[in-house]
Amino acid sequence: MSQEIPAMVVTLLHQRQAMLATVHEGNPHAGMVAATGTPDGQAILLHLSQLAAHTRHLLVHPAVALLWCEPDRADVADVQTLARLTVYGQAQLVARDTAEYASLQAIYLRRFPTATMLFDFRDFNLFKVVIDHGRFVGGFGQACNLSTAELQQSVATAVRQ
Repeated sequence: MSQEIPAMVVTLLHQRQAMLATVHEGNPHAGMVAATGTPDGQAILLHLSQLAAHTRHLLVHPAVALLWCEPDRADVADVQTLARLTVYGQAQLVARDTAEYASLQAIYLRRFPTATMLFDFRDFNLFKVVIDHGRFVGGFGQACNLSTAELQQSVATAVRQ
């Protein structure tokens, strides 16, 4: 893997939003979510309303993909040359009233302080997506698979930025 790829992966992971892909009755579904990593790089945190279709989907089928894309720029003629990262994993509902929930909530709120009041709503749930593997595409001819360890290191670095 080139030295440029890890830097771009970290840059992508540092973005506050990602596309969440879930499965519903065998069909794909995608929606935008706020996402942040844990400091140890083990997981991506999502705080989702039960009113959202993707929340109901992942409660039934926890396999997910998260996609981060380099923002479009006027100086880029071909949008397919923009970098993107897909992280695959399993979503786990974090039980309320546990030490883990409190710890992960604090991590999430450091990144998204405006979500504080949403944690008071009972229809919102905190999920951790345990990272499995990923795929980085930096443009034509620049793509590679990323191992769990590589992604965890990148997530941890992105959280520290």
